[in-house]
Amino acid sequence: MKLKLLLLGDLAAKAGRRELTLKLEENRSLTLDNLLSNLSNFLKIEELRNIKSSYMVMVNGISIPAEKWKKLKLKDEDLVVIAPLYIGGG
Repeated sequence: MKLKLLLLGDLAAKAGRRELTLKLEENRSLTLDNLLSNLSNFLKIEELRNIKSSYMVMVNGISIPAEKWKKLKLKDEDLVVIAPLYIGGG
């Protein structure tokens, strides 16, 4: 299974890149919650431990509320976007 991960705002700087392609074992039961739970260790970004309160997560352009993360099964070629709730401007 191949997933594309797009990090926005400060996450891109902390990860050292904006886009990642994740190649995972074919797993029909990989949920969004499983993926997000492991990202802070994989990317070594401490802020991702508080992802539910600080970030918006979209899959294929649709915002997914945290209460649906455990039920949403990811599929091959899905695009997962993680963005901070607040992005500065000027």
